[in-house]
Amino acid sequence: MKIKVISVICAVLTLLISEVTVADTSVAKFIAVSRQGGTSTNELYRYTVTGPNGSANLERTITSPNITNAYGLALSEAGEMYVSNSYATPSIARLLDSAGSVTDNGKISIAGMTPDGMVIRNGLLYAADETKGVQIISLDASGGGTLIGTISDHLTTHWQRGVTINPAGTELLVTECCGIDSVVRYTLSSPGVATFKDVIIGNGLNNPHDLVFSPWGELFVANAGNDSISRFNFDSNGDVVPNGQLTGNGLSGTLGLDFSPWGELFAASHFSPTISRWTFGDDALHTATSNGSFTTPNTMADLMFIPSIPEPETYAMFLAGLGLLGFMAGRRKELIMYSNFD
Repeated sequence: MKIKVISVICAVLTLLISEVTVADTSVAKFIAVSRQGGTSTNELYRYTVTGPNGSANLERTITSPNITNAYGLALSEAGEMYVSNSYATPSIARLLDSAGSVTDNGKISIAGMTPDGMVIRNGLLYAADETKGVQIISLDASGGGTLIGTISDHLTTHWQRGVTINPAGTELLVTECCGIDSVVRYTLSSPGVATFKDVIIGNGLNNPHDLVFSPWGELFVANAGNDSISRFNFDSNGDVVPNGQLTGNGLSGTLGLDFSPWGELFAASHFSPTISRWTFGDDALHTATSNGSFTTPNTMADLMFIPSIPEPETYAMFLAGLGLLGFMAGRRKELIMYSNFD
């Protein structure tokens, strides 16, 4: 009887730990960057949104002495936020606890760097640099960063705006705006090592800026020049397959893009203070349905959802649950040993 009771307790504890460690994907926070032409009010707007049917609520306006001409965003898996300061005061601000109180964690300043869009992978920050291509920066825990390389092959000076890495981590893609109107693809053989692959053109690319992969692996590119978002699939050989464009729904100078944890696309406009939303069907083409738009305090540049980080209390419950499971497993073993002598 004791063995059965302990087995039931272990099962309940296992379910409890599973529940507290699974992130709630229906509730999320995202950051949008205030941007007006070549300047910024140097404000970041943090919103909370609950699922595709929930409205986005502005919960905090973030400022910092290290945010001096804000443009792009990157967020590490641990929730540290990186903000590129472009043009007159080029640098990258680092801020901790992006979903909470938000505190400064230094600033990266590299001579000659003019960063715009950014992405982080394997401890490296890739920054689309208007004057040098893509800068590769190794990050350290103390708030600094060291330039370790530059990607410039097949890139045109001054026109790099956005950069991303595909979900598999095997490709890096860079947008070139302002008449170049292309996406340059590189193969990543290892972190920081990029080899030119090909160039994506057409399908409405017009002054492209931010770009993002959907949860199903489709590439979406923000076009500031024609108020649209271009879509690209990839076939089994890795070749590009255009999949049309998203237009309307409040888009005006589209700059920033990101997907919510539940797969909804959010797009930030630069010529009007608007963020637009789309949901997608389960059909083969993932047909898009506009899901409205909402007004922001200022016109925008980049936009990014904050990774879901378990709270300290969740970690404590997880560890406590593991301890109880270990204790119960030990007790069960003892009871089994004793029962063998009965």
